[in-house]
Amino acid sequence: MEQVDLQKGAEKILCPVALVGAMAGDKHNVATIAWLTQQSYHPVQLIMGIGENKYTYEIIKETKEFVVSLLDVSQSEAAVICGGKTGRDIDKISAANLTTTPAKEVQVPLIAGCLANLECRLVETWQSGDHLVLVGQVVAAYVDDSKSPLAYYEAKLFKPEMKP
Repeated sequence: MEQVDLQKGAEKILCPVALVGAMAGDKHNVATIAWLTQQSYHPVQLIMGIGENKYTYEIIKETKEFVVSLLDVSQSEAAVICGGKTGRDIDKISAANLTTTPAKEVQVPLIAGCLANLECRLVETWQSGDHLVLVGQVVAAYVDDSKSPLAYYEAKLFKPEMKP
Protein backbone atom coordinates (compact mmCIF):
# COMPACT_ATOMS: atom_id res chain seq x y z
CA MET A 1 0.00 0.00 0.00
CA GLU A 2 1.37 3.41 -0.94
CA GLN A 3 0.78 6.75 0.75
CA VAL A 4 -1.27 9.13 -1.43
CA ASP A 5 -2.65 12.63 -1.08
CA LEU A 6 -5.59 12.99 1.29
CA GLN A 7 -8.20 13.65 -1.41
CA LYS A 8 -7.18 10.58 -3.40
CA GLY A 9 -7.53 8.47 -0.26
CA ALA A 10 -10.99 9.90 0.52
CA GLU A 11 -12.13 9.17 -3.05
CA LYS A 12 -11.87 5.44 -2.25
CA ILE A 13 -15.04 5.73 -0.15
CA LEU A 14 -17.91 4.23 -2.15
CA CYS A 15 -20.97 6.49 -1.82
CA PRO A 16 -24.57 6.26 -3.02
CA VAL A 17 -25.70 8.84 -5.56
CA ALA A 18 -28.98 10.56 -4.77
CA LEU A 19 -31.04 13.58 -5.55
CA VAL A 20 -32.09 15.61 -2.56
CA GLY A 21 -35.30 17.44 -3.30
CA ALA A 22 -36.95 20.42 -1.67
CA MET A 23 -40.10 22.38 -2.42
CA ALA A 24 -41.06 25.99 -1.73
CA GLY A 25 -44.50 26.93 -3.00
CA ASP A 26 -44.73 25.39 -6.46
CA LYS A 27 -40.94 25.43 -7.02
CA HIS A 28 -39.48 21.89 -6.79
CA ASN A 29 -35.70 21.70 -6.93
CA VAL A 30 -33.23 18.83 -6.65
CA ALA A 31 -29.47 18.65 -6.15
CA THR A 32 -27.17 15.68 -6.69
CA ILE A 33 -25.45 14.45 -3.54
CA ALA A 34 -23.13 11.55 -2.78
CA TRP A 35 -22.07 12.14 0.81
CA LEU A 36 -24.94 10.34 2.47
CA THR A 37 -25.48 7.51 4.96
CA GLN A 38 -27.87 6.23 7.60
CA GLN A 39 -26.99 7.70 10.99
CA SER A 40 -29.51 6.14 13.41
CA TYR A 41 -31.90 3.18 13.71
CA HIS A 42 -34.24 4.59 16.38
CA PRO A 43 -35.48 6.87 15.00
CA VAL A 44 -34.38 6.13 11.44
CA GLN A 45 -32.21 9.08 10.47
CA LEU A 46 -29.77 9.85 7.72
CA ILE A 47 -26.92 12.30 7.49
CA MET A 48 -25.67 14.09 4.38
CA GLY A 49 -23.29 16.78 3.27
CA ILE A 50 -24.50 19.66 1.10
CA GLY A 51 -22.98 22.94 -0.01
CA GLU A 52 -24.26 25.93 1.93
CA ASN A 53 -24.70 27.91 -1.30
CA LYS A 54 -26.99 25.27 -2.86
CA TYR A 55 -30.44 26.53 -3.79
CA THR A 56 -31.86 23.23 -2.52
CA TYR A 57 -30.36 23.89 0.91
CA GLU A 58 -31.93 27.36 1.02
CA ILE A 59 -35.34 25.72 0.53
CA ILE A 60 -34.65 22.98 3.11
CA LYS A 61 -33.55 25.62 5.62
CA GLU A 62 -36.88 27.41 5.11
CA THR A 63 -39.24 24.39 4.95
CA LYS A 64 -37.46 21.92 7.26
CA GLU A 65 -38.22 18.95 4.98
CA PHE A 66 -36.74 17.15 1.98
CA VAL A 67 -36.78 13.92 -0.01
CA VAL A 68 -33.72 11.80 -0.73
CA SER A 69 -34.11 9.84 -3.98
CA LEU A 70 -31.46 7.14 -4.30
CA LEU A 71 -30.70 6.86 -8.00
CA ASP A 72 -30.80 3.73 -10.13
CA VAL A 73 -27.89 2.97 -12.48
CA SER A 74 -30.07 4.06 -15.41
CA GLN A 75 -30.33 7.59 -13.96
CA SER A 76 -26.69 8.71 -14.29
CA GLU A 77 -27.59 11.42 -16.82
CA ALA A 78 -30.05 12.93 -14.33
CA ALA A 79 -27.30 12.92 -11.70
CA VAL A 80 -25.00 14.89 -14.02
CA ILE A 81 -27.69 17.40 -15.04
CA CYS A 82 -28.92 17.98 -11.49
CA GLY A 83 -25.39 18.26 -10.13
CA GLY A 84 -24.07 20.60 -12.78
CA LYS A 85 -26.75 23.30 -12.88
CA THR A 86 -28.45 25.53 -10.34
CA GLY A 87 -32.17 25.48 -9.78
CA ARG A 88 -32.04 29.26 -9.55
CA ASP A 89 -31.56 29.30 -13.35
CA ILE A 90 -33.33 26.20 -14.70
CA ASP A 91 -36.07 23.71 -13.89
CA LYS A 92 -33.91 20.65 -13.21
CA ILE A 93 -36.90 18.30 -13.08
CA SER A 94 -37.73 19.15 -16.70
CA ALA A 95 -34.10 19.38 -17.84
CA ALA A 96 -33.38 15.87 -16.53
CA ASN A 97 -36.69 14.43 -17.82
CA LEU A 98 -37.65 13.34 -14.32
CA THR A 99 -41.15 12.21 -13.40
CA THR A 100 -42.52 12.96 -9.95
CA THR A 101 -45.24 11.53 -7.76
CA PRO A 102 -46.77 13.01 -4.60
CA ALA A 103 -45.22 12.22 -1.23
CA LYS A 104 -47.40 11.25 1.73
CA GLU A 105 -45.73 12.91 4.74
CA VAL A 106 -43.92 15.94 3.24
CA GLN A 107 -44.74 18.43 0.49
CA VAL A 108 -41.70 17.49 -1.63
CA PRO A 109 -42.53 15.14 -4.54
CA LEU A 110 -40.84 11.76 -4.97
CA ILE A 111 -38.74 11.00 -8.06
CA ALA A 112 -40.06 8.05 -10.09
CA GLY A 113 -37.77 5.25 -11.25
CA CYS A 114 -35.41 5.43 -8.28
CA LEU A 115 -34.07 2.63 -6.13
CA ALA A 116 -35.61 4.38 -3.10
CA ASN A 117 -37.29 7.58 -2.00
CA LEU A 118 -36.99 8.70 1.63
CA GLU A 119 -39.25 11.45 2.93
CA CYS A 120 -37.41 13.38 5.65
CA ARG A 121 -37.88 16.12 8.19
CA LEU A 122 -34.83 18.21 9.08
CA VAL A 123 -33.56 17.48 12.59
CA GLU A 124 -30.24 19.30 12.78
CA THR A 125 -27.72 21.23 10.68
CA TRP A 126 -24.14 22.21 11.37
CA GLN A 127 -21.10 23.48 9.48
CA SER A 128 -18.28 21.00 8.92
CA GLY A 129 -15.38 21.92 6.66
CA ASP A 130 -16.66 23.38 3.38
CA HIS A 131 -20.09 21.69 3.59
CA LEU A 132 -23.10 21.69 5.86
CA VAL A 133 -24.10 18.47 7.56
CA LEU A 134 -27.85 17.82 7.61
CA VAL A 135 -29.56 15.20 9.75
CA GLY A 136 -32.96 14.11 8.51
CA GLN A 137 -35.47 11.85 10.23
CA VAL A 138 -37.04 9.48 7.71
CA VAL A 139 -40.84 9.70 8.01
CA ALA A 140 -41.77 7.55 4.98
CA ALA A 141 -39.79 5.23 2.70
CA TYR A 142 -40.40 3.60 -0.68
CA VAL A 143 -38.17 0.98 -2.34
CA ASP A 144 -38.04 -0.72 -5.74
CA ASP A 145 -35.93 -3.86 -5.26
CA SER A 146 -35.72 -4.37 -9.04
CA LYS A 147 -33.37 -1.35 -9.23
CA SER A 148 -29.58 -1.24 -8.75
CA PRO A 149 -27.77 1.60 -6.95
CA LEU A 150 -25.77 4.24 -8.77
CA ALA A 151 -22.57 4.97 -6.83
CA TYR A 152 -19.84 7.59 -6.63
CA TYR A 153 -16.26 6.29 -6.54
CA GLU A 154 -12.93 7.96 -7.31
CA ALA A 155 -14.80 11.23 -8.07
CA LYS A 156 -16.84 9.56 -10.83
CA LEU A 157 -20.25 7.97 -11.21
CA PHE A 158 -19.91 4.22 -10.85
CA LYS A 159 -22.31 1.47 -11.90
CA PRO A 160 -21.64 -1.58 -9.73
CA GLU A 161 -21.46 -4.76 -11.83
CA MET A 162 -23.33 -6.88 -9.35
CA LYS A 163 -26.52 -6.31 -7.46
CA PRO A 164 -26.18 -6.60 -3.68
